[in-house]
Amino acid sequence: DVVFSDAALMYIDKHNIYNVLKEALRISKIKVVICEQHTNDVSFRNNKWVHNYVLIFKKISTDFKIKIYDLKDDNRDEDWKKYGKIIEVIKNL
Repeated sequence: DVVFSDAALMYIDKHNIYNVLKEALRISKIKVVICEQHTNDVSFRNNKWVHNYVLIFKKISTDFKIKIYDLKDDNRDEDWKKYGKIIEVIKNL
C-alpha cells in the first residue's frame, strides 16, 4: 500500500531518478513516503544526489498531493540539517 524509502534515493543519479520515482508511484496504492535530502532548485550532486522531488513527481503526474516536513533531529550532519525532508506523496483515490 505504501512505498517507503529512507536515504537510498540520494544514490540515484539525475538521469535515473525519474524512472525510480515513477515506478514507486505505480506500485503504491496509497502513497509514497521518502526521507531524503531535497532542494527547491534543480537536482545537484554534493557527494550524493540532492533532488527536487516535487518537480520530479509533478513531471510524472499531478494526480496526487505532496506534503513536505522538515526533519527535527539535531544529531544529523549539516547537509541533513539543511536539506533533510520527509516527503509524502498521497495518491488521489
